[in-house]
Amino acid sequence: MRKTQSAELKTAIERFLAEFAAFETYFVRMVLRSFSNDALFVERTEALLDLEARLNLLERMAFVRHLETRLIAELDGVKLWAARLRDKRDELSRNRVLTGSGGKPPAADAQRVEGDSVRASANIGRAELIKAWKPTIAEIDECSNRTTRLQAILRSIAEEVGGRHLVAGNF
Repeated sequence: MRKTQSAELKTAIERFLAEFAAFETYFVRMVLRSFSNDALFVERTEALLDLEARLNLLERMAFVRHLETRLIAELDGVKLWAARLRDKRDELSRNRVLTGSGGKPPAADAQRVEGDSVRASANIGRAELIKAWKPTIAEIDECSNRTTRLQAILRSIAEEVGGRHLVAGNF
């Protein structure tokens, strides 16, 4: 039964990571494109700005375009939840016991890593493993569900804006 739970947890984590990746790329891009008809601007924004900065930019663009207060508030809510979910994603990525080392402590993988990261991996102690977030399947499913809701909010905003606030030469 332990292996089944472990496999279910791994599947849930993979689903959350995939949903979050879609959110931070495809869905944020969708809103950027609805706010700007400048493809080069959208491309450079994605290349140069991290998720937090892109969400801040979207909020500012909405404000400058005098979008409804409701839409700006929705973007603000998306920004807050995205930060929480990004932190969860980052914690899962750091917690190699859950993602990719097959349950071995991170130090066991140190031989396979080169350079300075060998020392960093080898220096992870038991206390840090104990402090690491050990999510349940239900917690990970909630993260996936929340991410899906954020995707729906961004899709709704992009459809509602639908290019009606585009101004040539702006953004």
